[in-house]
Amino acid sequence: MTVDEFRAEQVLWGAIGLLFGVGASILLLADDPHRSPVMLVVLCFATALSGVVLRDYALSQEVGKREQRMLNEFPTIAEMLALAVGAGEGPVGALDRVTRTSQGELAKELGTALADARAGASLVAALENIVTRTSLQALERFVDGVAVAVERGTPLA
Repeated sequence: MTVDEFRAEQVLWGAIGLLFGVGASILLLADDPHRSPVMLVVLCFATALSGVVLRDYALSQEVGKREQRMLNEFPTIAEMLALAVGAGEGPVGALDRVTRTSQGELAKELGTALADARAGASLVAALENIVTRTSLQALERFVDGVAVAVERGTPLA
């Protein structure tokens, strides 16, 4: 999802919250017609704001679950990469083999990095883009290790 699509969903959730606030205000007014209009406006504002905040919270939960899945996949992917490099493949070939044979969030991210590298970006820059899209420390250390090995020409295995 793009930032614009997310903001549109936030506006939608805020509008739904506002509708709930208006509905609650109407019910409160039907119960007691002498209610303070300021309190009803504050109720509408609070429910609209709650909708926006709930969408942000839902996104945070989705990101957390995705990163947990990536963290769970990481040992297997790292082992597969090590085996491919140990078998004589270069970094790009190893990434290609792993992304073709694996499924999951981390494999998709590595596939994106591989596509970036094939489009002209350096492999190190493409892998560092994964780190900027996630907040996983283990993945950051892994990418740093690969970057050092590729830049210095040391054996990657």
